[in-house]
Order: sequence, then C-alpha cells, then structure tokens
Amino acid sequence: MTGKNAVEPPVRRRTRLAPAERRASILAAATEVFGRVGYQKAKMSDVAAAVGVTEPVVFQNFGTKSALYVAVIEQVGEHAREAFARRTWHGTGVRGALEEILSPGHIEAMHTGAGHGVLFADAMSLIADPEIGAAARQAVGVLADALAEMVSEGRRAGEFRADLDPDAASWSILSLMASYYFRVAVMPDRADLQEGISDLLLRSLTD
Repeated sequence: MTGKNAVEPPVRRRTRLAPAERRASILAAATEVFGRVGYQKAKMSDVAAAVGVTEPVVFQNFGTKSALYVAVIEQVGEHAREAFARRTWHGTGVRGALEEILSPGHIEAMHTGAGHGVLFADAMSLIADPEIGAAARQAVGVLADALAEMVSEGRRAGEFRADLDPDAASWSILSLMASYYFRVAVMPDRADLQEGISDLLLRSLTD
C-alpha cells in the first residue's frame, strides 16, 4: 500500500545501555573470547562482534586490548575468590569445601572453555608483560588469601592440624590446580592419579 494511508513499519531502536552495563557486557564477551582463543589470538573486533557493538565502542570503554585483558583477569580473580568462599556455606565444613575444589571434576571444569584455570594459565604465559604480569600476580594473590582464610577457618574449627601454616597450605592448593596442564601432557592414568594426589594433599592438612 502506498500514499497517505500507508502504514509505516515501526522503527527499531537499539537499546542504549548505561555505561556500567556496557562495560559489563564487554567484559563478559571478552572473558569468553580470551578464554576460547587466548590473548595473543584474540581480536578486539571479535569482542565487539560478540557484544553487538562496533570496535571503537570497545576501545572507548577500555582503551587498549591489554587493558581489557587486565580487567578480565581482575574480574575472574574476584569471581574465583567468591566461588571459593561460597563453598564454605554448604554445611560441609572447610575440609568438605576443599574436597570439592580439589576434585578431579572441578579442576577439569576450571580448565575447560573459558574457565578460570584457562584464563589464569594464559595470563601466566604473559607474565613478562609488566601490565598483564602485575594483574595476574594480584589476581592469584587474591585467591591465595581467600584459600588461606579458608584453611585458617578450618584450623580454628579443629578440621586441620593446629600447627598448619595457612599460607603454605594455600599455595600448595594453588600449585596443584595450576599444574593441571602438566598432568594432562605427561601423566598416565590421570583420572585415578589426580584423585590420589588431591587426597594426599588433603590428608597432609589433617594428619
């Protein structure tokens, strides 16, 4: 139909996000992109496409690719810290929470897709970069502090040895999780041995 009686199609308007929501959407997309292909292969255009914005919008919000990556690592570190803390609320005690954290299934999940372990492993490969290296160390330090507090809580509750050093225990746990790709590459019968290694570490906290 044409002329003055024609019905005009409705104009589709793009929803304009608030600045904080826009940054959050970019961070979420960047986390998926960096987790999937790594920092070196990731492109800002990939992140923009995943969000549904133009590439300049991503640059306007974060300035550089490395700054965006640093923001992702910082956020992932905080999310991991929160995830560790939530596991103490399930009524299983700290030892039960650590059993869950160190279970082969959980460690596998952390190193799959855009899991925390994937992103941290990628960041550690870039540790020589001053900006990324500082962010990676800070994020891992946040995790170490959260785990040390869990161990301290377990010690106060009588679940762990009274002479246990929370910081040493925390870094032992992180070292076990961080060596996942080494075990994937060389360890035979990895599923069975992983469970045994996790159990050995947990028993060292109590025996």
